[in-house]
Amino acid sequence: MPAPSTVTVQVTKPQQTSEQKVQALAVAAMIDIKNNRLKHPKESNAFDKVNQIEALVPQSPQIILLREKIAQQYTLLIKLALGEEDLSKAKLYLSNAQDIAKNSASIQQAQDWISAYQQEQKRRQAEQQKQQMVAKLQTQKRITQERNLNQQKQHQRSLRNLPQKHRTPLIQSEINARSKEVGFQLDKLSVSIIENNRPITIRAQSQRDFRWLAALLKTSLYVVDSNFEPVISHEINSSSTPAIYYLVPQL
Repeated sequence: MPAPSTVTVQVTKPQQTSEQKVQALAVAAMIDIKNNRLKHPKESNAFDKVNQIEALVPQSPQIILLREKIAQQYTLLIKLALGEEDLSKAKLYLSNAQDIAKNSASIQQAQDWISAYQQEQKRRQAEQQKQQMVAKLQTQKRITQERNLNQQKQHQRSLRNLPQKHRTPLIQSEINARSKEVGFQLDKLSVSIIENNRPITIRAQSQRDFRWLAALLKTSLYVVDSNFEPVISHEINSSSTPAIYYLVPQL
């Protein structure tokens, strides 16, 4: 009995049509877009697949659709970058989007966002500069006020350190009578005059009165301190009240 013959049947897988390849590339491109593989990594991104579709079917409606989808995704990335205040990254995304879909409404929107962001940055910078200027002026004003206040205090201290003229009036009728009361009054002044050690001015209505007053004062001073040598000057004025002047520190 002869052996049965073996028949081998070869099944050939039908080749994909251009339209099928386009559909497969479009699906893969959408996955890339969803995962932000828009122009990178190289040869595995949505834009590369759009170029492949264009090579297969130059007039495929998928080309415009996918380019717009990529532009829209770039628009979302631009919005996120601006939210993070990363203008450089936003501009890079915009440049990439413009290379893919120049006339996209999404790109125009992104440009408006970037423009608004830049205007806001300028406004903030201007406001910051204004605040810095105001702060600087306030600081300068405060420094000036403090300097003026310190100068006033120094001036007041210097005035306090300057001696002031002490005046003790005398009674002319007692001088005319050569009263002992005048001597008692000068005795009371002697200690202060010696402590301050300042020149003394005697104002009198006549030279005769001055000489008498000077002699009384020298005697009073000698009793308190025999080594003290007073410096006495006179001021003669017949219409003025007699008085003793000398300098004392301000309180």
